[in-house]
Amino acid sequence: MLEIYVNARKTIVLKNAILDAIENGQYDTLADDIRDCFTDEQITQIEEKLDTDDIDETIDNILSEWSSDSADELFDALVDAMAEVDIELNFDNLTDIPDDVLNGDLYDDENMADDDEDEDFEEEEETEYYYDDEDEDGDEDEDEEEY
Repeated sequence: MLEIYVNARKTIVLKNAILDAIENGQYDTLADDIRDCFTDEQITQIEEKLDTDDIDETIDNILSEWSSDSADELFDALVDAMAEVDIELNFDNLTDIPDDVLNGDLYDDENMADDDEDEDFEEEEETEYYYDDEDEDGDEDEDEEEY
């Protein structure tokens, strides 16, 4: 049995693409997103096992049978379709990945952390400086005085 492993990054990208397609009702690029989760070498290996020798046709068939309701259902359909041709397809375990990463909010959270740091900086007590051009004798004084 041929084993194909899809790493976490590609699994996250595919899961987000599926969730976006479900949310927006736009499925036209989903076949490309599925294909993109595989390396060229993996595609060649898959096509050698397929009856049609065409991964695009197989992906189109999987998508046409998919109910378009659940990302997990599509992942299961992909795994099942590959199992039928003696390929063990494994996606990285999504249960260990936080929802904010799956939903593409990773960068927003990092930016929020940066914003929080900025707020902490702004909240620090500011020392005010001002200059007194003349000291008590009426002479000019260039030293800063802190109040």
